[in-house]
Amino acid sequence: LNMEQRRIVELEHSGHMMVKGVAGSGKTTVAIRRISYLHQHYCHEEDDKILFVTYNRTLLNYIKYQYKKIEDEEQEQLEVWFRPNGSVEIITIDSLMYKYFQKYQQRTGNSYKISTNAVERSVILKAIHLIQDQFPDCRILSPKYCNFLLDEVTWINACNITDEQTYQNIDRIGRATGGSGTPQKLLKNSKVRAAIFALMETFNHLLKQQGHITFKMMNLLALKEAEERNHGKYTHIIIDEGQDLTKVQLDFLKCIYQEKKYSSIMFVADNTQS
Repeated sequence: LNMEQRRIVELEHSGHMMVKGVAGSGKTTVAIRRISYLHQHYCHEEDDKILFVTYNRTLLNYIKYQYKKIEDEEQEQLEVWFRPNGSVEIITIDSLMYKYFQKYQQRTGNSYKISTNAVERSVILKAIHLIQDQFPDCRILSPKYCNFLLDEVTWINACNITDEQTYQNIDRIGRATGGSGTPQKLLKNSKVRAAIFALMETFNHLLKQQGHITFKMMNLLALKEAEERNHGKYTHIIIDEGQDLTKVQLDFLKCIYQEKKYSSIMFVADNTQS
């Protein structure tokens, strides 16, 4: 580690912090070393646990390999000094939320399946035809825009937007000037947004009728389970590739965070990605 990396690794606990840097700048290396530092110095109670979540499964294997190397190198030192009680979990955000989704299904007796792209496309087309009559002047409700509409419906679910008024007034960064596959601007307080929100509700309903949910809808049920049941909390959470996580995923991590005097959340993000 260079001096700047070591300084970040050994920072005193300070609640929330973000480490930003471009690809190849050593962000993940710092995050892995941070696990070891927190484990040795800020996991002294029996229920203290560290969670390291990443978005990418390939990166997960690399992180586990690197952390194991650090553990092996420091094992002798740890045996001589103080052995903390805290445990470390390294997992992708998708895998972790799927575990909570399964607990939700077991508790409620539901048996939803994660939908395929083909199923979602079929259902969005059906939903478009069902609500076209409600919005006769809305050109966006067309099968030729189904990919764009499905993308927007997915985003609404990923942000846990449950009422039309919130969607009408929210900034759609990335939709402001149109672009590839985007038929028009999504103006605030417009019939276009009203139509898309109605489409989202119809799409979700039709999909559930078929016994399916999207991955983003699954995330919502995992969040619900975390809000309603305590399946264990983490004193320290390190979030790698933080720019890729959705609002629902971040809300979920907040739910399983155990706030203590010395607890911490660290976001690691690539500030060149939008």
